[in-house]
Amino acid sequence: MGWNDKMEKVKTTGIYYPCEGDSDEPLLDFNIENFNNHKFHIDGYSLKFVQVYVNNKPYMRIGCTYHKHMLENLLKEFNLNFNKIINKRHDEIPAVKDKNYEFVGAGMIKPDNGNFIFYDFSSDYIEFIKGTDGKNLEDIFGRDNVKEIEGKHREPSFAVKI
Repeated sequence: MGWNDKMEKVKTTGIYYPCEGDSDEPLLDFNIENFNNHKFHIDGYSLKFVQVYVNNKPYMRIGCTYHKHMLENLLKEFNLNFNKIINKRHDEIPAVKDKNYEFVGAGMIKPDNGNFIFYDFSSDYIEFIKGTDGKNLEDIFGRDNVKEIEGKHREPSFAVKI
């Protein structure tokens, strides 16, 4: 499978965005073993994620950079035009919603007892989205694999069996 085929699979399945300093090889099989073996899981540090619907299809990107950059990179990946807005911190960020996309969730992800825990929120978008979007998780991973759990934050937290 060549690089373009792999990137097309990433676009189709909706998961993964490489971290800086990581290989440019997309992580095609998103599971605990690959997550733990991949360079982006360092010293127990949780990764960030963004959840987006592009043309009504669910997508997720996981990475090590700011949520606003992850969203912008995803939109550029799909060659989508987007407007920018100003958040409370006076940062210029991609708009939450436009003609062909809707940004619905963001936060942190970490492995825990054979599950992935999606939790927290994005300080880039704190006034626009609530944190993790359960529907997007169900659309990507399947309803039976997603369970809302009590988290340590005011935002919803979810355990996902992969």
